[in-house]
Amino acid sequence: MGFCQSLFFHNGKQFKGCFKADRPNRYRALCEIGGRLCIVDCARSLPFGSFLAGLRKLGVRNAIYCDMGRGWNYSWYRLPDGSVREIFPTPGRFTTNWIVFYGE
Repeated sequence: MGFCQSLFFHNGKQFKGCFKADRPNRYRALCEIGGRLCIVDCARSLPFGSFLAGLRKLGVRNAIYCDMGRGWNYSWYRLPDGSVREIFPTPGRFTTNWIVFYGE
């Protein structure tokens, strides 16, 4: 499970999301594809509807939007040993912070 602002997909069912379909932006989501967690982060600005269509095309089963807005100016995740792996270290280009919880 994870902290999210908007649910995009749940068990393969697509939800409306929190943006208008024609609104362009650099979107990103925490996704499950083939039973594995991944982050899908836009390389360029595109309409929200196109982003959702792209997620569906990738085979996303579950997806949540986790952009926390201004002030969270980098994309990163933490490895099991506690070290940080930056995805896009340049502030402002791709801006995301993830809080993910999982158990076995």
